[in-house]
Amino acid sequence: GAGVIYYTLICRQLPFQSQDRKTTFQLIKERQPDMNHLAFRRVSKDNKDLIIEMLKKRPEDRIKPEKVLHHPFFVKKYQFSQPLSPNEHLNELTKHYQKLIQ
Repeated sequence: GAGVIYYTLICRQLPFQSQDRKTTFQLIKERQPDMNHLAFRRVSKDNKDLIIEMLKKRPEDRIKPEKVLHHPFFVKKYQFSQPLSPNEHLNELTKHYQKLIQ
């Protein structure tokens, strides 16, 4: 999902991985993502919280897509003053991801 993609963009590795599929699926079910990875030293507390919200085990517990850009990470970083249209959301996310992968 989106949380795995977001984690991977920041960390440059999957949040759950192992030598075989069975173990990988077990990790996905049982473990929390490793937020102590070296790549997260430069990641803000709000951004880490967003990743955790996006990677919750139960889909119904995850942050809703329409709420992501209203999460404190985006509100503080981009200072959105009004609700954005879907195209504006996409444009802002695209700009953010481009910065992350540079």
